[in-house]
Amino acid sequence: MTSASVGYVRNTEPLDADKKDFYSFQLQAEDCGGRVSEDATVHVQVNPVCRRGLTGLSSYAYRLLDVSAS
Repeated sequence: MTSASVGYVRNTEPLDADKKDFYSFQLQAEDCGGRVSEDATVHVQVNPVCRRGLTGLSSYAYRLLDVSAS
């Protein structure tokens, strides 16, 4: 993770829930007057990627019905 001077934190590489599903780190904020905040802990939960399509249904047969022809 990296932070930018404009106030946001972003990942520096793609996150993969299969490799690591939770990150925790501390950061501080500094305003333009040089005042620094106390430490804040940030927790990031990485969820698995949702894949399109039906899964786990290989034992079933499906048929699409054309209802527009009626």
